[in-house]
Amino acid sequence: MPAKYLFSCGNAPEMTIVIPSLDGARGGNLDRLLGDLLAQSYKPIEIVVSIGETPNGHARNVGIELASPSSKYYAFFDDDVRLGTPDVLENFVRSMQDLQFGLVGASQLPPDNSSWKQKWIAYDLSKAKFPVQDKIVDTEMATHAGMACRRVVWEQMGGESDHLITGTDTDLRDRLRANGFRVVVVPRTWVYHPLPTSFRAVLRAAIRNGRHQLAYRKKHGFQTAFLKPFKKVGSGVDLLIAIVREILIFVPHMFLSNSRPMLGFRPLNALFRFLMVTAYSVTAYQDQRRTNL
Repeated sequence: MPAKYLFSCGNAPEMTIVIPSLDGARGGNLDRLLGDLLAQSYKPIEIVVSIGETPNGHARNVGIELASPSSKYYAFFDDDVRLGTPDVLENFVRSMQDLQFGLVGASQLPPDNSSWKQKWIAYDLSKAKFPVQDKIVDTEMATHAGMACRRVVWEQMGGESDHLITGTDTDLRDRLRANGFRVVVVPRTWVYHPLPTSFRAVLRAAIRNGRHQLAYRKKHGFQTAFLKPFKKVGSGVDLLIAIVREILIFVPHMFLSNSRPMLGFRPLNALFRFLMVTAYSVTAYQDQRRTNL
């Protein structure tokens, strides 16, 4: 189904907002998100929903094709988020006046009505949430949950990847930084982003992300440091080393993250990495075997 307009302020919108959605509803949240957007203090907007388009980078590219000529800014939100304040868009636009910022994003918080499992996932899983900041912060957490860029920057980058299954926002961030731009989360700006409702869903996502990581690595290069998860796997020995390495660091990873002590107990985070890296390593090994045939 092609992208379609949900709203336009009039003849000369300054910001195009694209919301990818598989079914155009997301259990009623798309309408709630639309209400949040219409209540924003920044008014010269148009809203486009890209329905049923995959993968998600392609969905955003399809949506942005409907941008009005007058649009100077592009913003993107996942269809399951809610906006935390009425000035999210205004804060995005204000930050983008600094031309060194290629991509600006919002902090991500779990909704107040999250279940105990979702609250545990927010605590346990790395990058499941990102606290509200009081100053601009360079970070990987400017994500599809809520982000924006200037139109000229989007066009310079050629939009998002049409082909990567996962990691399209990571791919965009890497390309922006390679071109000298900063990627930041702006202060006092957040969205509520619901987390998976079960631990099983988290672990399925780990396997899925691992399997699709190979395409990203072929584009951006393999990691080389011993403890990095996504190294080149060219043989059965490489595969064995990768799995043994992950087994050895599994227990320490419950308590350590990025070489810094972490107070608490995070088994889900450790299991997520183990499954993701194992799925990646097996996929990379199988791909190498097919290449050698």
